[in-house]
Amino acid sequence: MAGARLRGLLCCGFFACLMGVPGCGPDLGTPTTLTGKVTVDGEPLSNAALAFHTTEEERPAEYRTFTAKTDAGGQYTVAQIYPGNYEVTVVDTSATSAEADADAESALAGESFRPAGDSSDLTVRVGSQPTRFDIELTRTQGQ
Repeated sequence: MAGARLRGLLCCGFFACLMGVPGCGPDLGTPTTLTGKVTVDGEPLSNAALAFHTTEEERPAEYRTFTAKTDAGGQYTVAQIYPGNYEVTVVDTSATSAEADADAESALAGESFRPAGDSSDLTVRVGSQPTRFDIELTRTQGQ
């Protein structure tokens, strides 16, 4: 009888974790939304791929990177992202396929775009409330 009760409790606990009941899995806080607009030289950047990556090594891999894509007006939304500090990568995917491969490599290396103004990097702090993060970029020399 005690064995059956223990199996029942273990089974309920397992399914509670699968359903996302608080207290199961990593303690990352409550997910929220992240929205914003990406511009390059003041113009909206459409069809850009964004990656928000945390460097918190203790965080499980499946919770380290969140992605989004900009619409025609440069707007993006990450529907669920956990609180933390994130480094942002922006890749212009609107070029033709051959150009897109070259652009993706140079953007990842920091050669296509750079943050506008005085900032030398793109980072965002996501809190427990919905966050807005507009990204202003400028093309680097030679583009």
